[in-house]
Amino acid sequence: MASEGFQGFPTQGLEFLRGLAAHNQREWFEQRREIYESRLLAPAKALVVDLGQSLRQAIPGLMVDPRVNRGLFRVARDTRFSPDKTPYKTHLGLWWWEGRGPRMAGAGFYLHLEPPNLMLAGGLYRFTPAQLAAFRTQVTSPQPGRRLAAILAELERKGYQIGGMRYQRLPRGYTPDSLNAELLRHDGLHAALHQALPQEIASPAFVDWCLERFLPLVPLHDWLTAQVAAAE
Repeated sequence: MASEGFQGFPTQGLEFLRGLAAHNQREWFEQRREIYESRLLAPAKALVVDLGQSLRQAIPGLMVDPRVNRGLFRVARDTRFSPDKTPYKTHLGLWWWEGRGPRMAGAGFYLHLEPPNLMLAGGLYRFTPAQLAAFRTQVTSPQPGRRLAAILAELERKGYQIGGMRYQRLPRGYTPDSLNAELLRHDGLHAALHQALPQEIASPAFVDWCLERFLPLVPLHDWLTAQVAAAE
């Protein structure tokens, strides 16, 4: 399927995810591994390539890599330090990012498929210490700060939810009167759109459906890339 381009997620692949949510066990997974690989993983790799190539028209430097642990998140969970010992994630995660460093150190676009729902998001999930310092400087500076506020307001108007707030208090040296004071409580910045699975998910039209919802996130991506992501 990947060689033909993205043709849609087959019903059997989506049903696999629903079944995994109810039967999160290695034996159940291994008995259905062929379904996972051919009906879910293969179309996901094709989607990474086709949707990524479309996004590159807006962001030429976007990294498009359909490998697991690159543009695809592993389905196996890391249970070493978690009280939850279920072995698998019950969703499919896809990622496109900008920058030559570690894949999560740059701003990017994320697709989270977990039937019956879907999330499309963009931004920078967690700042490094250097990025956090740069973010706080830029977000409180008049020109970049007001530009970011306008970008976020427009995203909220279109139904995107702004995320990344972590801290209960403002950092030392800032006051409630600081420009964009609430954003100073963030340790990452991203925006997400939550949707029910569309009928397009079963066809090549899903590429354009996703692209239409990713493109409004490009101004946020560009702001983060220019103002924050390169900080070391």
